[in-house]
Amino acid sequence: MTDKLFFDTDCISSFLWMKEENILFKLYRGKIVLPKQVFN
Repeated sequence: MTDKLFFDTDCISSFLWMKEENILFKLYRGKIVLPKQVFN
């Protein structure tokens, strides 16, 4: 299993649109990495 999870804009956007990004943090706390381009 991997130590870090990299998310692209499509994945993060889907959770943000539904205001459910907390699900990601509950499931993957400390393992989520957002590349700078995605964050911007």
